[in-house]
Amino acid sequence: MYEETRGRQHYIAREISNLDVSAWLISVSSATCKQPDSRFLAFKALAEIRMLKESRIMILENSNSMRRDNRTLNEVSRNASFQFPHYRHMNSRHEPLLWLPDIIAWCYGRGGTWRDTVGPLVTEVIEI
Repeated sequence: MYEETRGRQHYIAREISNLDVSAWLISVSSATCKQPDSRFLAFKALAEIRMLKESRIMILENSNSMRRDNRTLNEVSRNASFQFPHYRHMNSRHEPLLWLPDIIAWCYGRGGTWRDTVGPLVTEVIEI
């Protein structure tokens, strides 16, 4: 979104807001994100999302911490009280649906009218 013009950003946000999707945001505080285990805490918070219990697969964007993600998600799935979904890392160029959470999080994080636009799509915000 940051590479788009302001007009295109508004257009994309409006179009996204018309989709029949739900988003759960895990918001990591500025203090928590400095901790080495902040990503682990965010993944652990996934287990609290009720709808995840009904999911069969979870797609994560490729990152430089994929090995650590794998260890963390294996640990989280072992301790979950339900059948944790399979997960896969993919490049957003190969999986356009990864664009949706990025756009929703970007708008929500910007606040104001941006947050108002995508607000109805956000089912819950989990703060850690």
